[in-house]
Amino acid sequence: MSAPKEVTVVAFFSRLQSITQQQFYAEWDKHGALEIPWLKKHGVINYIQMQTPDNLRNELETALKDAPHKPKMLPFDGCVIMTCESIEKLLGAFRDPYYAEVIAPDEARFVDAQHSHLAASGEVPPAGTAGITSRWLIDGKPTIDISEGEKKLKEVEAKHGK
Repeated sequence: MSAPKEVTVVAFFSRLQSITQQQFYAEWDKHGALEIPWLKKHGVINYIQMQTPDNLRNELETALKDAPHKPKMLPFDGCVIMTCESIEKLLGAFRDPYYAEVIAPDEARFVDAQHSHLAASGEVPPAGTAGITSRWLIDGKPTIDISEGEKKLKEVEAKHGK
């Protein structure tokens, strides 16, 4: 079987317990401006953020309580669905100095990495969630203001001679 041309990656995120869901979503929205230029550079074509607040998950769970195959609600505060040119390109993003210097420290302010989960195409667990989506990158074009992230990306690249 040949490798697919595009790969879909789903990441499920939990917030730090020291912040509220509303604070988590506000920080995550700000994080997008830093993240999208870096992801775009590394072959991400589409990026969809899905906030999964407790009230929506609870509403879905209640609505499905009598369903014959009641799905388990995923306990995450949000997820991202990304389409990438290749898994190799995406993995290369995590070796980029920009990840270590900008992305990881910013995420550490609001994401509980110990309780988050990443799955590539076909690996999503048989469970569900409900949420509100924000499309930040569609067909390689940002849908949000990414000027701050582009500036920081250029600074890190200049610092590392790229």
